Amino acid sequence: MDANKSENRFEIDVMVDGKTLSKFLLRNNYRGMSGLTGILISVAALVGLILFWNNLIIAQKILLFGLIGLFLVVQPITLIIKGQAQLKTEAFKKPFHYEFGEDKMTVTNVVGTVDVEWKNVRKVVADKAALYIYMNAVSAFILPATECDGKFDEIVEFVREKTKDN
Repeated sequence: MDANKSENRFEIDVMVDGKTLSKFLLRNNYRGMSGLTGILISVAALVGLILFWNNLIIAQKILLFGLIGLFLVVQPITLIIKGQAQLKTEAFKKPFHYEFGEDKMTVTNVVGTVDVEWKNVRKVVADKAALYIYMNAVSAFILPATECDGKFDEIVEFVREKTKDN
């Protein structure tokens, strides 16, 4: 949890916790097309269940309850369980070390080091709890605000500036 800034460069060590990873997985899932489709299916099933309750046989009611539960209960629980399992892997047992420089971001952890040029960052999303640096549509580097040693806003601004043309 050490954030150092020298001329146009930040270094920080980050541990991702279960709450932060779960939030990322749920956010990532439900903001994508498949997640939104699942929500729409669940809402349609709920509306159908309410509107046609007296006209439905037991099997239809069970099917509609199943659709509602699948996307609004089972899927989120599954994502959270997968996230908890991911946290138990070797890669998440020790901190990720981030170095944010002029031309690239370097991330080091127990499985190795990766250099990411700013031009290769697909998207940057920040909320009050974390910064998500997306490399593709489904995976991102996650920097919880609580792990940035009071430098979260500066890091967000720096990363956004470096990736603004992406």
